[in-house]
Amino acid sequence: MIKIYIAIIFSLLFVSINGFSQNTNYKSADLSPAGVILFDKGFSALGKKDYSSAVTIFSKIIKVYPKLSIAYYDRGLAFYYLNKPMEAISDFTKALESDIVLLPEGLSKDSYLSAVYTNRAAVYLLQFKYMEAISDCSKAIPLDPKHLKTYLTRAKSFYGQQKYEEAIADCNKVIELDSNNTSSFKLRSDSLRAIGKITEADADLEKISQLNKSPNGF
Repeated sequence: MIKIYIAIIFSLLFVSINGFSQNTNYKSADLSPAGVILFDKGFSALGKKDYSSAVTIFSKIIKVYPKLSIAYYDRGLAFYYLNKPMEAISDFTKALESDIVLLPEGLSKDSYLSAVYTNRAAVYLLQFKYMEAISDCSKAIPLDPKHLKTYLTRAKSFYGQQKYEEAIADCNKVIELDSNNTSSFKLRSDSLRAIGKITEADADLEKISQLNKSPNGF
């Protein structure tokens, strides 16, 4: 046992997935030596973007440790990058349902769960499943209230539902936490424009221009 509108919306939908397994030290757990070796190989495959090999390796780990949350999480990452969203969602769901006994050093259980919910939301978003994405983000936020990607993913989902005021509120939260986040200014600008606040929308575009000229902008 181991202890609006399709063109605009599509341009806004890309959400990168959180990965924190590669090249990380793990808290102690009763993994066999063979299990440790497999994990190392799996992390290496993810780091090298060899996602097919990563799926194979983490599948072997899951066969031995069928309740190990992080193994489903990492296989879900690989499925995501292989453009297999249904498999990614299934594995992120299993990660939420499984035992959380092996985590990177310094990562709390709540932060881990928040990341899994946010990643599943990101996949839902790419499938235009806005309600599911919003639901997952709303579960993730109390677990890690300063996770920018969660607010931005939910903002994009609200935008997809044409709930522009809610999208603006989440963009405001991102900007409050990171005043250099150009993605949030762009989404807020589009949301403001959608409700007729052209002056404010243009101001956000100007802010993006200023950030792009600054060495601290990204």
